[in-house]
Amino acid sequence: MSRWSRGLKTPQTINLLLLVIIIILLIDVAEHTMSCNKYSIGLLSRQNTVHIRSKVLRRAIFAAQAFYEKRQAGFTDHIPSIIHQIWYDWDKAMPPQVSRSVESFQQWNPHATRLLWRRKDLDELVEHFYPWLNNLFSRLPSAILKADFLRFLLLQQFGGVYSDIDTLCLKPAYEWSNGRSNVSLITGYEASLRDDMMWQTHPNMAKPLARDVQLASWTVAAAPLHPLVVRLVHGCVSKLGNMTSDEWVEYDVLEFAGPGAWTDVILDYIRSFGYTEDDIYRAQRPIQVSDVYILPAAGFRWESNGDEKWACIRHTFLGSWKSPSREKSNRIQSA
Repeated sequence: MSRWSRGLKTPQTINLLLLVIIIILLIDVAEHTMSCNKYSIGLLSRQNTVHIRSKVLRRAIFAAQAFYEKRQAGFTDHIPSIIHQIWYDWDKAMPPQVSRSVESFQQWNPHATRLLWRRKDLDELVEHFYPWLNNLFSRLPSAILKADFLRFLLLQQFGGVYSDIDTLCLKPAYEWSNGRSNVSLITGYEASLRDDMMWQTHPNMAKPLARDVQLASWTVAAAPLHPLVVRLVHGCVSKLGNMTSDEWVEYDVLEFAGPGAWTDVILDYIRSFGYTEDDIYRAQRPIQVSDVYILPAAGFRWESNGDEKWACIRHTFLGSWKSPSREKSNRIQSA
């Protein structure tokens, strides 16, 4: 018997030693958490907004700072009450459908910080927080690729809800998690190739979806710096660094920061808990996998297609970037 073993003669001694170790670990975790929060607040402090020209960016910074200081002020304990929408082509007149989208979020979320981001605001976001991305970001050949990437950059930096400019809010965002605790990310099922009879009977036509079972990326709610959002952003940066300008011209929009890429990130995560795309496809009610809350089809794509109590968002499919085949498919699925 070793000297160390002889010294631990009683269960009480062992328990005391374990208690001391646990206390040390808890103190270390608490200090690390406080340090992270202080660092986040410091980055988002008013002193760092002196030279910011964009009022929208300044409001986003203040709202995120308030969330870090008062965690209970969010849509959930982890998701700030901030709503992001992007009107990238600010020089174009805003169609009535777009105005309806903005108004719907104002109506249902009167106390949230609602932000309508323009191109110049987003340019300053990248310049201020991600200056090393400027050169890579400039390589993207189309506005839709930039907007898709920027939605997740906004969620990574500030958290809250992002929703496309052609969506309609149907109820307050604080109700989207249906009272569930420990929800840090909310996403929703979009559609499946299994239900697209036109594509199944004409397999040579362009696929209307990027994945067999696809999650929507037009609306996402997340805590700041959520690991899955960070993973998607990191994936986008890797793609930007590894592809040539010629390759980008032919690149599928759905695969960069669109629903294809987003679905891959979510499915990769839930599989580690024993869930698959089949569970999402069959679901008639939300699924919670750890801190990720996945709504059924009725959640973010309400078309009288399930239980109305899950309905949060209706998507009107005004996207002009889609190919004719995808436009036709969306109209058929929305009918």
